Amino acid sequence: MNAARGPGYSLSMNPRGLAVFAALVAFAAQAGDSSSSSRTSLVREAWGEHHPFAIGERTNVRVGEGYSMVSVGGHARLAPWERLHLELFWDNYLAVGGPAGMPIGNRHDHEIGFTLQAPLVTGRKFTVFPMLGACAMWSFSGNTSDVRFGVHGGVGAQVSLGQGLAVHLELEAIAYNGHQLRAWGFSESVSPNLSWFGVAQTSLGFEYWF
Repeated sequence: MNAARGPGYSLSMNPRGLAVFAALVAFAAQAGDSSSSSRTSLVREAWGEHHPFAIGERTNVRVGEGYSMVSVGGHARLAPWERLHLELFWDNYLAVGGPAGMPIGNRHDHEIGFTLQAPLVTGRKFTVFPMLGACAMWSFSGNTSDVRFGVHGGVGAQVSLGQGLAVHLELEAIAYNGHQLRAWGFSESVSPNLSWFGVAQTSLGFEYWF
């Protein structure tokens, strides 16, 4: 089919040419959509269906048992289900304040444990969750030591910073069963009886979701 004729040229359009042109346009549109999706995927939220595992660091501040303590540690988080997450943690504490302002001695604690988290309030960039877990702690001061077992519960929040990085803040109470350890200056003692005692703790940390 000849659309136009002239003395110096001719423009011809036939069904085969139209089909080839339409195929090229469709291919270009599809390539553009794919490129846009690739660019979008580079900017992702921290956690989600395709990012169920995270590792990070955390810092705790703890008061109770007559001491103020700070810690540096790490943690790993697993999110196999939308409404239930698991955190594994390990913390290393150092006493920074003792009873009645007395010298604190060489008091340091080391703890491992797990926490179950149940996200209740969720958004594109944040989640709020109650949590419940258990832990074991080794306490040392000079030649004196003790092992305690505890349960803990509280509430936490996590905020996405983008590109897989997130920050969390947690508030919790911990109840330990064990022998109470006392260390003031160069004096140390361990109570002879098992007892329950509690501490309060806040945790701030960062994690990267893979």
